[in-house]
Amino acid sequence: LAYDEHLSGKPLKAVLDEMGYRLIKHDKTAVPGYLGHYVAISNSNLPNSTKTAIIGVKGTSNFEDFLTDMCGSAVEHELDNPFYDGGNTTFRCHEGMLISSRRLCEDLQPLVENLLIPSGYDIKIVGHSLGAGCATILAIILRSFLPTLQANESEGKERLKVWAFASPPVLDLDSARACESFVTTVVNNVDIIPRANISPLVVTTRLLRTVNKRLKEKNLD
Repeated sequence: LAYDEHLSGKPLKAVLDEMGYRLIKHDKTAVPGYLGHYVAISNSNLPNSTKTAIIGVKGTSNFEDFLTDMCGSAVEHELDNPFYDGGNTTFRCHEGMLISSRRLCEDLQPLVENLLIPSGYDIKIVGHSLGAGCATILAIILRSFLPTLQANESEGKERLKVWAFASPPVLDLDSARACESFVTTVVNNVDIIPRANISPLVVTTRLLRTVNKRLKEKNLD
């Protein structure tokens, strides 16, 4: 939905209305290091409704987003507080997505802190591709700034959850494992983007070398 290109041809607001959500923010900014996004809240007048807020983050759809993708160095980021109980305050991640996520956080934190949390909303961050990676990093930063978003032991549930569709690998291994309780990654079959890191490249290189060696042994090179 964050792409604002629904199959029905309807605008984002109309689609959300049909789903029982009210659009309260929609940013279509297209500059490197910042992603388009929307915020919607569930209609509280629906019977048996759970108060849910959705933050939808757009993936790559233009040249500006491509530049963010290409800023792919692994950088270390220092948090003010651990993003999970007993965790570290540093993690390594994709530089371009970190820049975008920090800017998103600066934009959205006042809304989350002053409206969504006091009003009792559970928060779902949803993103695709580039947006999925940023959704995960955004959740990490928000959980660090606002510890009330971390798991509520008395209720036994997470107040903030991420649904990351076709997310590229964006975190170091320990941080990725620490996200297991609040991030769900969805991968479609053999989609290459979620596997686009150095480990599969090393394995593929070894496999090709082995195949080449066998071909030479049989004079088939």
